Amino acid sequence: MNSSEFYKYHMEHGGIFPEGSDSHIPDFYSDVPDEVGNVRSNFGIIDLSNRGKLRLSGKEHLKLLQGMITNDVVELEDSKGVYATSLTPKGKIITDMRVHKLEGYTLIDLEPGINETYGAHLLKYRLSYKADIEDITESHSLFHLCGPGSVDFLRKTLKLSNIPKDEFDSVKLNMHGGELLIIKVNRTGETGFDFYAEVGTGFKVWTDLIDSGMEDGLKPFGISTLETLRIEAGIAVLGKDMDET
Repeated sequence: MNSSEFYKYHMEHGGIFPEGSDSHIPDFYSDVPDEVGNVRSNFGIIDLSNRGKLRLSGKEHLKLLQGMITNDVVELEDSKGVYATSLTPKGKIITDMRVHKLEGYTLIDLEPGINETYGAHLLKYRLSYKADIEDITESHSLFHLCGPGSVDFLRKTLKLSNIPKDEFDSVKLNMHGGELLIIKVNRTGETGFDFYAEVGTGFKVWTDLIDSGMEDGLKPFGISTLETLRIEAGIAVLGKDMDET
């Protein structure tokens, strides 16, 4: 699994994993209410590398996607994105997704485990479109930084002047010899940013941020904490709050 480097970090820093599960992402580290409070009042960071990630490219990949989902992607500017669903002919949900249009390709963010089935679904309907569909779930890490202190922290730590302002806005940086993609995303009800990078580079950025942010109160948090935060914020998740019915 692509979060193996993160898994070692989680183990060494007290991550508590779901009993009887092979999850590489902790339920929590110390205490869920404590982690929730820290995100709400300060800021926290969570490994989300198990989420599905598809990369679409090619001359006609946007035309393919436009006919498959419920939001407009053809008119999107680079570094912008939308939330969308993919539906059956009867209007039932296949999956929801965050779609990010970048220079030369489009990134699709999916719930864990959906990448294989939805990638196959896109391939089935690709037909004669000049489009490539690549599953980058295993090759790319993803983590999320969120909380009221996150913007000032990024400005100070990464010397980032062009921090994404609107939901789904993105910016690219070069760090540790690789490309780092930062996207503004609301996963908790707090100001938040997704960080995408190839495995290896992503882990180095993760440790850089934690080392730099500990004095300011940055703490990692787990999936149970994320669940509490997103339920409080009224953010629905496929398979829990909505399904094909």
